[in-house]
Amino acid sequence: MTLPQPELPKNIAGCHALIKQLHAELQVASQRIEEMASDGLQDAATRLAHLEALLAEHKETIADQQQTIVSVL
Repeated sequence: MTLPQPELPKNIAGCHALIKQLHAELQVASQRIEEMASDGLQDAATRLAHLEALLAEHKETIADQQQTIVSVL
């Protein structure tokens, strides 16, 4: 993919401003890449936490049902 070349400034101050802008854009892009790479891990961690919460909920339900059975007998 070829990006359009920005219009280059005619003075040093403009060049410095363009360099700062490009540097900021590069930092944002780098951060997005890192976030995208870590999303897979975060998704897995989120799914694991959700499954652990479901397991705890099911264990509590089983314990309540066992207690109900014992009290009926």
